[in-house]
Amino acid sequence: MSTAVNSLTAISTWSIDPAHSSVHFKVRHMMISNVRGEFRTIRSDLKLNDADITQSKIDIEIDSSSIHTRDEQRGAHLRSPDFLDAERHPLLTFRSTKVDKTGGDTFRVQGDLTLHGVTRNVALVSCPRSK
Repeated sequence: MSTAVNSLTAISTWSIDPAHSSVHFKVRHMMISNVRGEFRTIRSDLKLNDADITQSKIDIEIDSSSIHTRDEQRGAHLRSPDFLDAERHPLLTFRSTKVDKTGGDTFRVQGDLTLHGVTRNVALVSCPRSK
């Protein structure tokens, strides 16, 4: 006779703290220099599976109009239909589809990134904390 054992998995839900979190980017400009910027308005929900981190899920929403590059003219151009089209596409989203542990405290999160109305599968890689 076999006995089935039910175990409850501890899943905790976390929201990003925008005061202590950021989304930064760097792009090559005219093959000469790099332009750095950030998105200042982000929201995220993380469903952390404490028993099996690979079963965790993350959803991120970024306000496309919150882009900041320290140059208002460039920012306006990036918000325009030429790039983000923030008026028609107010959110950039990322929805995880897979989480892999790649090291002691590093992870690779595969998911669907939607930008300018187009969705592509991308991988985000965590960086180890500096001590």
